[in-house]
Amino acid sequence: MQEGDPVQFVPEPNNSYDSKAIRIERAGKLLGYVPRGHLEMLHRMQEQGAHLSGEIFRKNGSAERPLIYVLTQILLDHANNNVDTQLTTSA
Repeated sequence: MQEGDPVQFVPEPNNSYDSKAIRIERAGKLLGYVPRGHLEMLHRMQEQGAHLSGEIFRKNGSAERPLIYVLTQILLDHANNNVDTQLTTSA
């Protein structure tokens, strides 16, 4: 796993802990979850047609407990005017 690697955001509506959970993964491997405080906004943006993309932009922590920072890009097309918003979270 390297800085710049793409990540995917996968909704987990059947998550028993939180039905609004969004998993962050790379190549099918779970990295973590979107922080709860961002979930409502991200779901609202997706309902409006937004596309989420992201990449690893920083690694920290230890081998036993890595801390991965993800740069999240939210692309929303409003009448052909692209709105590009960036959000940084840790996974």
